[in-house]
Amino acid sequence: MNLRDWTKIALFHATITLAAFHHSTLQYHDISLLGPTTKQAGSPAPVSSDNRVLICPGFGYSTNDYTGSDGLVSSLVQQGWKREHIHVLQIRRLDWFSVFIRGLSDLKFWQGDAAPTRPAFRWYLDLIAKQIQQICSQSERTKLIIIGHSAGGWLCRAALGFLSGEVKGMPQMIDLNNIKGIVTLGTPHIPPPPRVFDISRGALKITNEMFPGAYFSPAIRYITVMGCLIQGQGLAYDSYQRVCGDGDQNGDGFVPCCAGHLDGAIQINLQDVGHYEYGRASVVKRWHGILVSEIFHSHIEEALE
Repeated sequence: MNLRDWTKIALFHATITLAAFHHSTLQYHDISLLGPTTKQAGSPAPVSSDNRVLICPGFGYSTNDYTGSDGLVSSLVQQGWKREHIHVLQIRRLDWFSVFIRGLSDLKFWQGDAAPTRPAFRWYLDLIAKQIQQICSQSERTKLIIIGHSAGGWLCRAALGFLSGEVKGMPQMIDLNNIKGIVTLGTPHIPPPPRVFDISRGALKITNEMFPGAYFSPAIRYITVMGCLIQGQGLAYDSYQRVCGDGDQNGDGFVPCCAGHLDGAIQINLQDVGHYEYGRASVVKRWHGILVSEIFHSHIEEALE
């Protein structure tokens, strides 16, 4: 990997970081539900006191981006969750520079063949594992829903795969029995084709090779949510091109819909929703009802059988 490649990585992620910082200035659009399921969310459903939520921030985002008055945490509270049952991974915006700093000394990162357990992303996986341990230590009955935004979605998949005892030689830091479901919001789940420079330096590709699709289903339910706001143009075209190799796709402005879903997952496309709008109350209420139906109710039905 040469200086030009490093420049690509730095410019692309700097763009995401700056865009995340200024996301509150974007216009909000009403949405409609599209995709393979037509289930609609009704009034906020009661949520068991044994359930918890862990939110995993996307690349360039910080904890504070999800805890504001119009953030994902507030929207989940409106859907029936208690505030103390919602946790957000503690991330500062500057922490994301660790990806580049740690990657500098890793030959695999330079070669584009670095698993997410290599230095560039391992710090994030460890944060997820430790937070899960802390949350679930409060009660043996505690069950967790992980919500990953943007890169946080595939990184939580990587954490559950690599740190749950599935991979020989890796420590078991996560008990999968504690996890009820994974919801991803605007996550690039599919690595770019070989002809396209891989911004994750192999981490996403290796995650998909080892833990493809809804890998732990049906024990863990998967829901993938994608916004369909912008047909490839301008910055969206460039971003889609880097994610999937085709800038003409439709997507949320950063991630194209063609890369945002997993085989075996419940796939939801939301009309006119941008990459920064998944946590808005009007958006959350459209997918939260499906979460309750497909994750909570499905588990109850299985327990009764």
